[in-house]
Amino acid sequence: MRLLAPIPAAAVIHPAGFSQPPRPAMNIVVLVIDDTRWDSIGAAGNRIVRTPRLDALAAEGVRFTQARVATAICMTSRASLLTGSTCRGMGSTASGSR
Repeated sequence: MRLLAPIPAAAVIHPAGFSQPPRPAMNIVVLVIDDTRWDSIGAAGNRIVRTPRLDALAAEGVRFTQARVATAICMTSRASLLTGSTCRGMGSTASGSR
């Protein structure tokens, strides 16, 4: 009995052969605006404040409209966003304390 070598999945899925063309690198920018209301920029409907560059970024990218924070403490809330941990998990229970 002779064993056959397995066929790579890429050869079956991709008709051009074993390699796929490289994809361009994706740029991800997370912009967090602190101490503002939900409608503080033009892209969110503010007609008084002029924010043309932020409006352009919002128009070209993804804008999340249902964001929540881990805590009302700004420093801890930003750290939670960056680390995925809760304020208690980082050892913070009040602004600047451990």
